[in-house]
Amino acid sequence: VVPDVVCLGKGLGGGLPVSACVGSERSMAAWGAHGGTTIHTATHFGAPPACAAALATLEVLEREGLPERARMAGARWMSRLREQTTGRGVREVRGRGLMVGVDLDPPGGATRWGRRVCAEAQKRGILLRPLGDVVVLMPPLTTTLEEIELVVEVLAASIRVVGEQDQR
Repeated sequence: VVPDVVCLGKGLGGGLPVSACVGSERSMAAWGAHGGTTIHTATHFGAPPACAAALATLEVLEREGLPERARMAGARWMSRLREQTTGRGVREVRGRGLMVGVDLDPPGGATRWGRRVCAEAQKRGILLRPLGDVVVLMPPLTTTLEEIELVVEVLAASIRVVGEQDQR
């Protein structure tokens, strides 16, 4: 599938607010056909520092091979998470690159498991984000393999502790 328009934001500016719409010549011509106004894109329209940050971010992504690194590190991360957690309070580990979801399997229908597991991880120094019973992992592309392994260890331990609490 080839989209007509792709909208980009968030990480594009390396922390500064910037967004972009990239599209086919035909799609972009339709955008300007009503007089060329940018009324719907004014939030980040033409901000030179943010545009410079976006160009620098794209340069670093390419120079350091971060997309390919994210694919390789993410595959390793998901494999390690599956080894350490599947069947031990985790239903499934899924994702793409370094964007990973750990689908928890609360024993006996326990509630608020995602929050409880993330709270336990925070006690151990790792901030994680629950989305219901899925722990969402989205570290920076520059995260090291050692940091990824630390998250595996802390998440596995946190799941084990919360599971043990529920069995009492």
